[in-house]
Amino acid sequence: MMNRYLLAGFAAIALGQAPAEAAPASAKPFPLQGILPKAETGALRFLEQHPNYDGRGITVAIFDTGVDPGAPGLQVTSDGRPKVVDVVDGSGSGDVDTSAVHEAKDSTLTGLTGRTLKPGGDWKNPSGKWRLGIKAAYELFPGDLVSRLKSERKKEWDKRQRDRAAALQAKLAEFDEKHPSPKGETKKERAELQAQIDLLASLNGSYSDPGPIYDCIVFNDGKAWRAAVDTDEDGDFGDEKLMTNFRAERQWSTFGKQAMMNFALNIYDDGDTLSIVTDVGARHARGRDRRSQLPEQTGTQRPRPRCADRVGENR
Repeated sequence: MMNRYLLAGFAAIALGQAPAEAAPASAKPFPLQGILPKAETGALRFLEQHPNYDGRGITVAIFDTGVDPGAPGLQVTSDGRPKVVDVVDGSGSGDVDTSAVHEAKDSTLTGLTGRTLKPGGDWKNPSGKWRLGIKAAYELFPGDLVSRLKSERKKEWDKRQRDRAAALQAKLAEFDEKHPSPKGETKKERAELQAQIDLLASLNGSYSDPGPIYDCIVFNDGKAWRAAVDTDEDGDFGDEKLMTNFRAERQWSTFGKQAMMNFALNIYDDGDTLSIVTDVGARHARGRDRRSQLPEQTGTQRPRPRCADRVGENR
């Protein structure tokens, strides 16, 4: 069995291109021939003379910050084979300790975040033993995404705080109108309202965003280790994708509507370690992967397999 830290984020990719969708008749084509002048360089003539010289049967390893397993350009080769053979995080930044074993009570679990977790209704766990873990999103996401999320979440926080402050100020104004000279208990009620307003103001000054915190569940279905991540932080795993090691079934999922970050899973150490594999250079990788769908932007290496190896981390 290959050492995952030696692989450091291995992904095997074949370069075969899926047919590109036809552009709408009204769309003006971009002069892609200027980007890759295949006629001038003789690439088109070479492909006509050697249509099978495209790297078939070859696997190339790439050591990088990872790949996006959900990128449209990285699904299948031109001859129908999977492009991404495996993804492994060798940096360890995606590791989750799932050595803690728990048993469900009334079909629910108490997650390490404190949330009540409900496993998927169709999950098969003959042992009844569940392994739980916890992972902070900001330990998984690339820097650009973390910055964007922090900015968006801060705007949402500010709006909620403004709404709360406005509601309390209106309540205080209404109270003062009814009780212009409060005494005794009414004076205490006014002090309580003012204290709430002051607390909101102090919270704005000490704002700190830990980001999304995900509960993780790992278990053995009798045949293989399975795992899922609570990507929407609601405790209900019925709407989460149950996955196994990427190499076995090539599954991937996405972190929420706001992050839109794809990930894959691997399970090690007899269930004690869950590895969440993301692409810490995702902004650049997604751009490459989408372009790889366009035949106009490919040269003589259309389906040659490549291997991408994640060695970068974001900690």
